[in-house]
Amino acid sequence: MEVHIGQLIKSRLEEVGMKKSEFARRINKTNQNLYDIFTRKSIDTDLLKTISTVLMCNFFASLAQAYERNGELRDMALEPLHNYNKNTVATTNNQHLEHELALCHERNNQLKQEISYLKEINALLKPNKR
Repeated sequence: MEVHIGQLIKSRLEEVGMKKSEFARRINKTNQNLYDIFTRKSIDTDLLKTISTVLMCNFFASLAQAYERNGELRDMALEPLHNYNKNTVATTNNQHLEHELALCHERNNQLKQEISYLKEINALLKPNKR
């Protein structure tokens, strides 16, 4: 069974009771574009994000659930995702943060050295008070 995003959008629009002209205005489309959206089997993700916001419905999750029910996601060679280790992301983020911290420490030490030099220069420029 194929999921028809245009029909899902049209059904949600009817469910919330928003006028089509108001919906078209909110997603910055003409009425003709709106009717075109209702006939689509696929849609641009940026547009779907806007539509999801306006209709307060996560169409991305709805599509994923529909494809899972149909068994189509299992057929898309997504098996490596099931074995994905969430700790990998955390480790990568930690390594990135540690690197950023090391750069900050290095820059801090450079600035301290510059301040020290500036203090010495300042002391030399001051007239001797004797």
